[in-house]
Amino acid sequence: MPLHQKTACRKQWGLSQRSGQNIYYKLDCQQPSGSFKIRGIGHYAEQLKAQGVLSLVIASGGNAGLAVAYAAQALQLKAKVVLPLSSSLFVEQLLLDLGAKVYRSGESWAEAQTLALELAQAPQATYIPPFDHPMLWEGHSSLVEELAEQLPQAPDLILLSVGGGGLFKGVMQGLAAHDWPTKVLCLETEGTASLHQSLAAGRQIELAKIEGIASSLGAKKIAQAAWEAAQSPQVYSRVLPDEQALWGVKQLLSETGHLTEPACGLVRAALVQDWPEIQAAKHIVAIICGGRTMPIEQLSL
Repeated sequence: MPLHQKTACRKQWGLSQRSGQNIYYKLDCQQPSGSFKIRGIGHYAEQLKAQGVLSLVIASGGNAGLAVAYAAQALQLKAKVVLPLSSSLFVEQLLLDLGAKVYRSGESWAEAQTLALELAQAPQATYIPPFDHPMLWEGHSSLVEELAEQLPQAPDLILLSVGGGGLFKGVMQGLAAHDWPTKVLCLETEGTASLHQSLAAGRQIELAKIEGIASSLGAKKIAQAAWEAAQSPQVYSRVLPDEQALWGVKQLLSETGHLTEPACGLVRAALVQDWPEIQAAKHIVAIICGGRTMPIEQLSL
């Protein structure tokens, strides 16, 4: 039985009426771990348990770590999560509440990953990457399977935020499986725009550092498979400032009752932009990918 849940796909009547479009929110903020990450990580964890793995290890200061902790608890496995030293006590407590063993190491995710890879050398332990693995993409593609059941027709456009590219790659796989010609709009903040800068340069770019409030999008370099998928003419890339992402968080809280992260607010803010790909679409799905790493106090920024 999958560890993720089938989440609501809800038409936003007010937005739709004002825009003359059919706009739907795919509410993966309803997932038991708080975000879409459980789709892929739960899928991979189930395979690993069947192979005799007893301990799941990850380096993550955010939602991937929470998904590993939730999956381990659900499957009666052990979870070890390595946080960078800069990670908040808020996230650490969420992980501890899910039964994970938490370590802190290094100033960056890359340094935390070094310890995680060492811990994964223990017998019957496996390292789970946060976004770069075929089993993760296969799990994330289940989101499109659900849309095929929930929508009256294939959407013209799907909006999603991009960090390392795991969700994007999974959605692209799901679209291909259904032979949908749906366009995909990838969204990043100015301080996390590794995909957008890479597309502009015509090659993969690694950011020198991550800046701004959208920490869950903080991959300095997008996964190779996601970069390759982004070459499709179906794919668009746009960037918005942090202020717009935070505005979107407040709008989503008002509209859905869910406190999400700037990664979701970014998608909401994109819906009111005067971009050709938005204006040309009649049927739109905005993936509200979820996330639990933003305390409510940040709303006052």
